[in-house]
Order: sequence, then structure tokens, then C-alpha cells
Amino acid sequence: MRPESLFVLAVPAGFGALSWPGEIDGAALVESFGDSALYSGTPREGRLACIGAVSIPRQAVHETGLGSFVSSEGGDSIAVTRLMTDGTVVVVVPERPIQGRVLGWAEEGM
Repeated sequence: MRPESLFVLAVPAGFGALSWPGEIDGAALVESFGDSALYSGTPREGRLACIGAVSIPRQAVHETGLGSFVSSEGGDSIAVTRLMTDGTVVVVVPERPIQGRVLGWAEEGM
């Protein structure tokens, strides 16, 4: 077994980091630096994944003074942590699984 090590993750080109999850594939966040973050753990081959993260259209994420949330087709409001965005798609981690489709909004006349 390899000992844990420190490694840096950077956001892919064209994306911006909104926040970094405390854990990615079992590796723990040590410190973030805007568009990169230092993690402690055993890096895996290939891409690291944020467990439970989903990509949704930006217009489906609603903002309040307390944070971000999405609405499901069943009428539930589910708090989400925004991880990153590329302008049209937002990667989020919902506080609980989203049942059914996520509802979005559009401006009048669109």
C-alpha cells in the first residue's frame, strides 16, 4: 500500500472554481488557492470524481441570501454546493439526491 501524499488539482481550461469539495475520491482538501487546490490522499489514475456531483444548466440554479438551490419537478427545493461553471453548465453537489428532472427558468420572450 502506498502512503498518502499531497497533490494539486487544477480546474480545466475554460472553467472557474466556485468552491472545492472537502473530499474527492477519498482524498481530503488541505487548502484551496482559487483555481487550484491541495489535497492529501492517494491520487488515482485517470480523473478524480466528486461523489454525488451533477452537471446542470446554469439557469436551473437559483440563488438566495443563504446559498444556492435547485427545484425538482416534484416541487422540492434542494440546496446545492456549486463547484465550478463554464458559463452554461454548473457542476453542483446536492444535499440529497434529486428525484426526477431539475426545473430551470428562462426570461420572458426567450
